[in-house]
Amino acid sequence: MRLRGTKAGLALALELAFPGVPFRIEDAGGVSWSLDPDAAWKEAPAAFVIYCDMPLPENKLAAVARLIDQAKPAHVAHRLRVRAAEPQQEGGA
Repeated sequence: MRLRGTKAGLALALELAFPGVPFRIEDAGGVSWSLDPDAAWKEAPAAFVIYCDMPLPENKLAAVARLIDQAKPAHVAHRLRVRAAEPQQEGGA
């Protein structure tokens, strides 16, 4: 539970739920404090970008998206980038 909502926790959840699927996570979040009550509006919002370096079928892609929504903090934005399937060549020689 200590890792929940962190980059490491998200990576662990993805690895356990989808073994063998290569995920990379970039974290643009951070922690700061200020005595200025408007300071939070001046900072970039926390966010994750999750990359998958292999194509995924629609049902697995939907399952990955649901897991990410459940594992990340509610206020943190995320983007899932999945490698597109290679176009199949027609015919043969």
